[in-house]
Amino acid sequence: MNRFIILAVLIVGLISCSTTTFQPFTNQKYTPTKKVDLYTDEKPSREYIEIGRIIVGEDAFTGETHMVKWAIEKARKVGADGLIWVRDAKTFYATKFYTGEVKEIIFIAIKYKELK
Repeated sequence: MNRFIILAVLIVGLISCSTTTFQPFTNQKYTPTKKVDLYTDEKPSREYIEIGRIIVGEDAFTGETHMVKWAIEKARKVGADGLIWVRDAKTFYATKFYTGEVKEIIFIAIKYKELK
């Protein structure tokens, strides 16, 4: 019985690991920000530069709301002023214990250009 519980915990742990990755477009480092604007249907009206891509993969127990929250947290850490929601994707995922598709949301992290 104890082995079953340990195995169940391990399986849940493996399939509940979401990923949030930042792929920078430059070597430039930015100071973390406190506020990140989210653009889902339109692009920002201010001029900006794209500083990188943030990809959030869902885990077995979360939905889109948590995925967006994680993307915004990552954007703050890398110094982005905003996120542009680029697209949703499905990625095939296979481990010894789980096989299936996992949703990913892809964002472009942006930094506003200084107003002159």
